[in-house]
Amino acid sequence: MHNLVKVFVSLAFISSLSASVVKLDTAKSGVKWTGTKVTGKHFGTVALKSGQLEIEKGILKSGLAVVDMKTIKVTDISGEYAQKLANHLNSKDFFAVDVKGNEVATFKTTSVKPMGKGTYKVKGALTIKKKTEEVNLTLKEVKGSFTGELKFNRTKFGIRYGSGSFFSDLGDKMINDEVTLELNLNPKK
Repeated sequence: MHNLVKVFVSLAFISSLSASVVKLDTAKSGVKWTGTKVTGKHFGTVALKSGQLEIEKGILKSGLAVVDMKTIKVTDISGEYAQKLANHLNSKDFFAVDVKGNEVATFKTTSVKPMGKGTYKVKGALTIKKKTEEVNLTLKEVKGSFTGELKFNRTKFGIRYGSGSFFSDLGDKMINDEVTLELNLNPKK
């Protein structure tokens, strides 16, 4: 029995050598968001708080990204109107970042399927406002950095403000339910 334990410990040690977990460089990583409405769109950025990727023999196996929701910035407009929109996005109408637990959003992979040429089909759990939904995306790896586009329906996370799915007679004030996130994930070197 003692020898069997040694074998399992040795195998666990060997497998840990072949897979490495690398932290994401939060200064070089980030998320660009885009929200659309009847009369146009707004976009901006939100900063990564932390994250990591598990890579085994050069192949992505899993990942985790934690976004600091208090860093939402609007970049398509400037000045007073950009700040007003950022404040509104942080309010209870949208992300309610002042509520405990809403300060961060997370994305954790549940499956990663290599598709060849540095492309991965990824399924994951997106958590916003303490609600979790499954989302899908494609990640592309170029020189060790990963980029991808993730789309989610904001109403599934309780964000219904201006949604034509829940309110009628919004006219040109309607905001589309789908939000697009462009991910840029750079491991620390």
